[in-house]
Amino acid sequence: MCNCGKFQHDEIPCVHAIVVVKRNNITKIHPYCSDYYKSAALANTYELPMVPMPDKDDWSVLEYVLE
Repeated sequence: MCNCGKFQHDEIPCVHAIVVVKRNNITKIHPYCSDYYKSAALANTYELPMVPMPDKDDWSVLEYVLE
């Protein structure tokens, strides 16, 4: 945790956290990053095929939604 709040918000080490990690002679900062920023998360993003939406003219919209 850091007082600046960036470490908690972004889930990647802020400059303050990096200084602490370096002072503790930790060379791998990767474990301190959220899984969202790791290559496995990126690969999972494209795991399922993305189907494009049909043309807007082919949409079936309920009448009360249009109102």
